[in-house]
Amino acid sequence: MLSYAKSKPYTRRKTSKQRRNLTIATWEGVPSTIFQTLLGGQVLEWIAHWPKWIQVFGMQLAVGTGMILLVVSLGRRILRDAS
Repeated sequence: MLSYAKSKPYTRRKTSKQRRNLTIATWEGVPSTIFQTLLGGQVLEWIAHWPKWIQVFGMQLAVGTGMILLVVSLGRRILRDAS
């Protein structure tokens, strides 16, 4: 007989400090992944009538430009508050 078969039935245990960050990251990541997938599908429906080259390169350019603008506008403020 295997040794783990004799163990007690499942009981709720506290998460160790080493695994706590992983647990929090997992439970925060799951909903964001679902919402990003839904939002991405909606955006693809909005641009379905655009030419293919704009769908591919135009959206990448728009997202990249938006990210750069976000970093330039809020980056210094966020980093200044962190220190």
